[in-house]
Amino acid sequence: MRGVKLGLSFGIVVLLGVFGLSEARGENWRIVASRKKTEIKGAAKKKTNGITLVPEGMLYEIKVTNSAFKATPASEARYLIFVERQRPATRPTEDVVEKLKGEAALPALKSGETKNLESEPFVLWTGSLESGYYFENGGRIRTKDRLVGIWVKIFQDGKEVAEYANPSSLVSQHQWQP
Repeated sequence: MRGVKLGLSFGIVVLLGVFGLSEARGENWRIVASRKKTEIKGAAKKKTNGITLVPEGMLYEIKVTNSAFKATPASEARYLIFVERQRPATRPTEDVVEKLKGEAALPALKSGETKNLESEPFVLWTGSLESGYYFENGGRIRTKDRLVGIWVKIFQDGKEVAEYANPSSLVSQHQWQP
């Protein structure tokens, strides 16, 4: 009987996959992003034409680690956040994926040093049609924007040195066009 010896790294990869965590590496970088709720000034509940819209503030916390054995020079992190926007009175085939772009300066990092960055806050809307109303076209009466994911690239002197996408399918389904 032949046995297969699986190392600790295999177990960690399996755990990351099971718990929905994603991590990608560049040559000298480790990047991890997680979403976080936040308050957004000026985003308030709205009521118009029998539709109530409720905002939810979100942002991404992006952790960038220098995994090289030497210091890395100052860099720039650019990101695209993908949000599926649902509109009242529409069908699911009419949903639009919006790209929210941003960038942040990344200082020089020592070996093993981590820098935490935050994306610009953005709003996800939840909408519902008030009782007693309906759409003649049979469109949906409840809507909820959906966070599709984030795509991060690290640049040094204008050259891409690392990339991260969560989910990883963003790379094949969308184009990097900030």
